[in-house]
Amino acid sequence: MSSGPSSVLSQEEEAMYVDHLKFIASVGYGYMRMEVVNMASKYMVCLHKHDKEHPFFLKWFEFFMKWWPAFNVLKLKAVSLARA
Repeated sequence: MSSGPSSVLSQEEEAMYVDHLKFIASVGYGYMRMEVVNMASKYMVCLHKHDKEHPFFLKWFEFFMKWWPAFNVLKLKAVSLARA
């Protein structure tokens, strides 16, 4: 975890989100940046920490990558059907 602006999520909630993204990557699928941002917005709504009218944007993703420098999601792409 890195310093900087604080996240809306607690460290534990954010770690659970990162674990989910890592698991998805381990089974051969990767989310693109905007998918990570959209899922985080939905996750916040489910936790009642954010509302649907104010979704996150790619700027949030930049901070997210600073908070989790070991988490490399920069150019993840979906697995091709042939590989799947």
